[in-house]
Amino acid sequence: CFISDTIDSDVIVTKDVTSLPIIEVDEVWSSVIPTNLPENREARSKENIARIKEAFFDTKKSSAATVTIGIYEPMSGADSEEAAEEIQGIELAHEVYPNVNGRIVELTYSDNASDIYAAETAINDLIAKNPDIILGSYGSVYSLIAGEYINEAKIPTIAMTNMNPLITQNYDYYFRVCYVDSDQGDILGRYILEAKGETTAGI
Repeated sequence: CFISDTIDSDVIVTKDVTSLPIIEVDEVWSSVIPTNLPENREARSKENIARIKEAFFDTKKSSAATVTIGIYEPMSGADSEEAAEEIQGIELAHEVYPNVNGRIVELTYSDNASDIYAAETAINDLIAKNPDIILGSYGSVYSLIAGEYINEAKIPTIAMTNMNPLITQNYDYYFRVCYVDSDQGDILGRYILEAKGETTAGI
């Protein structure tokens, strides 16, 4: 599991937390925040992390509490087939971990219908359900539409496959777990040079 946040166009902070025990969660979350952020950005990053920790790891809360995860995805329309794979991954994780630290994990859905106009309604409908965290959307354009509303609602949101850097660059409450578009050329170039030993390429 990798937790990433693009702070600006050329800074990506990533922390591999797969092998770390739960007992070290404070250390993990605090290390996600870089030390060179402007004061206001650092404060907002800490607020996001505090909300996630409170939802999943704060054992002082009632064990009967429910953690609600909002699923913002194109469940119909042109992008629904690709989005279905994201949704299946979320639902598999939910099946394996239906509760966390004694809290019931609940999924609530909103279909942006693979449509930029429907996306605005879908994200507002989802926010109205007051989820603790939002996951999605497949398709960067739908996340860009949602970003402003997510910022206003101050709900930490994780984009799983979005590669557009503007999503996390422009919206403080959006995080990512995927590389950005600009990484692809760099990675391909290094592969050609380092793995293949080639120094020229045809376009």
